[in-house]
Amino acid sequence: MSRNKVYLGLLVASILAVIFYVSYGMLNIGKENKSYTVSVIVENSSSDRWNAFKEGLSKGADGNNVYLNVVSTAKFSSMEEESLIVRRELENGADGVIVEPAFSEDLNGKFYETVSEKPVILVENDMESEILYSTVMPDHSGMGKAIADAVTAGEEKGLNGVKIGIVGGNQKKISMQERVKGFQDEIAETDAFIAWNILADTSRCQELLSEYMETDPVDILVSLNNDTTELCIDYLLDHPDRNCRIYGEGRSEKTVYYLDKGMIQALIVPNEYYMGYRSMELILQKLEQYTTEIKNIEVDFLSVTKETMYDESIGKILFPTVR
Repeated sequence: MSRNKVYLGLLVASILAVIFYVSYGMLNIGKENKSYTVSVIVENSSSDRWNAFKEGLSKGADGNNVYLNVVSTAKFSSMEEESLIVRRELENGADGVIVEPAFSEDLNGKFYETVSEKPVILVENDMESEILYSTVMPDHSGMGKAIADAVTAGEEKGLNGVKIGIVGGNQKKISMQERVKGFQDEIAETDAFIAWNILADTSRCQELLSEYMETDPVDILVSLNNDTTELCIDYLLDHPDRNCRIYGEGRSEKTVYYLDKGMIQALIVPNEYYMGYRSMELILQKLEQYTTEIKNIEVDFLSVTKETMYDESIGKILFPTVR
């Protein structure tokens, strides 16, 4: 009789152990299979200027059951247009979005209305809004100052009598406003003369650059984002007689190539690999922890010349490998 009780006890214990094991396994499977869809909306997403950013995003998504969708986009005509694309992604099942706002002013509140229910991270540019968003971006004022410092360091004969033309780009972005101000504040401490300042979108910049260089040519072109730096390159390629030097921001293959060729004297390069990695890390925290905490992460940047561009520490950021 006692032996039967022992057998019965062992049988019950075995059954309980099996139940516990199966239940524990099922719970773990549920955890391991939890996945997220994250959509990324940036302007002109196919441009190679985003290569390092995409590599950082991919690295941040690795091993975290994330389906990463970098949405195919062109140039945005308004914040409303970009908001419609963000809305479409969320309606199609995205759990969260990483967005580069092409404009900083949310005129009709469309952007906030679109993203208010889901996690959102802003990269590269911030929004003028009563609503605070988590951001991952460089110190744009600091970048403007760094360009001014590069001009000062690069002009061995000094800046007395040197004429500078600024190609400031889209001033509907807070980031561009801060870069222009940072550059102007820093260069004001030198003897350089600012001949003119083009503050317009890319298409208008191209037209005005040709006009101003014809009527009031300058010694130095200062460009404050990747697109305007490429415009300055194109202008000098079309006008090889112009003895003009470029200092600017950029990280596309084109800007790096002409840095190497000596047309660009110095290039300020934001660490966009880190921007991509941290933005993915941040949105995963929001998705997994259901947190609404606002975080602002600052991305570093490099000042690169032809002489330093192949240094090992710089090369890792300047020449990413995109998967």
